[in-house]
Amino acid sequence: DARRLVTCYASLPGFSSSEDDGDASVVSRVAGPDLVTLADVLVYLDDRDAERVLTEAAKLAPALIALTVERPDLETDRLLADHRGSEWRCILGSTGRYAHNVDWLVNDLMFGKLGYELQWIGDLCDEPDCAYPPLRYERGKAVRGAVVVFEKTTTTPNDHHLGG
Repeated sequence: DARRLVTCYASLPGFSSSEDDGDASVVSRVAGPDLVTLADVLVYLDDRDAERVLTEAAKLAPALIALTVERPDLETDRLLADHRGSEWRCILGSTGRYAHNVDWLVNDLMFGKLGYELQWIGDLCDEPDCAYPPLRYERGKAVRGAVVVFEKTTTTPNDHHLGG
């Protein structure tokens, strides 16, 4: 859970932890990395916990945050687009892992709330137009995903959407 991840960060050299309103640990960066990597972390977190973990990661004040996300299979992705548009944040898949809406993650959370701008995204899949292999294989079937890199920006958040 998010509290354990924060505790893990706080145990690293150059970091300290304190209570924030008696609810959650807050990690402070005394001196630390320029990059925080969250590989294969968000798949175990729903949208609220993902937001909390990424907010805590941003408090470490790294210049870059890199992460991997799982994406829904193509059929589910089309159904979500047809019925929810871009309003969905995450869905729990049959594997017990969460797939996140990259548009929500990039525009609403990382840029809109945390001030991080998209620097690079690489789609991970087994489709002919993918440059990178799938995130992983589940029961012999390729799992779609993405590697996403964000950089701290001084730009004021606005309507900054993928592809436009």
